[in-house]
Amino acid sequence: MHPTGAIETIPALGQLRADLLTAVERDRSKTARLRKVVMAAVIAVVTIGAVGSAIAAATGAFSPAPPDVQRKFADLGPEVDESKAIAIGTIDEHAAYAAPTENGGFCLYFASNPSRSGPNGPVCTTKDPGATEIALNVQPGHDGGFVFGRVGTDEAASVEIELPGGAGTVATPVRQDRFFLVELPPSAMPALTSDGAVVATAKDEDGKTLARGTGRVVPMDVPADTTGTGGP
Repeated sequence: MHPTGAIETIPALGQLRADLLTAVERDRSKTARLRKVVMAAVIAVVTIGAVGSAIAAATGAFSPAPPDVQRKFADLGPEVDESKAIAIGTIDEHAAYAAPTENGGFCLYFASNPSRSGPNGPVCTTKDPGATEIALNVQPGHDGGFVFGRVGTDEAASVEIELPGGAGTVATPVRQDRFFLVELPPSAMPALTSDGAVVATAKDEDGKTLARGTGRVVPMDVPADTTGTGGP
């Protein structure tokens, strides 16, 4: 004979056990789903990082300039910081480099290429940008080109480049020494006529406009300086 209530207790324990197993299975499923989400996030971060690294490796932009190019910048004067010289790409198979100047401007240096016409030698900004200004240089080429510049304020996080002729707007982050770079595809070249102007707008992390500048297309084979003016 079971004590009074024992027969009723055994089914209750069975139900409790069933409920416990259901809860454990539910928690196990939830943990598995969470693990999948976490793994997906990790894979996404790794994939994005790998793509960014591949792009950086392919272009070589913002990597340190070689010693012989640093010496070229050092020859331009003490106001040029050759130790911070960087590669910024190529224009018609002429390697291009940049170095900051002490008052906020910059100098460019284009390596020679006897087998291909294009910009050659150094060029520096003649007007250093103020806090609300942007200095930029527009270089078109037969194989594409670029817009390179320097923002006058440390607060800038990104720069938007508005191309002439309704060719569109391109955004790019501000890098070390307040530099920025936008590579232009060959399809953008028709819009970069001698009468067109490239408009650059710098913004902070919250999207607030901090500085503006304009740059005009320079003739091929003749590096020229165009310095942005104007405020936000």
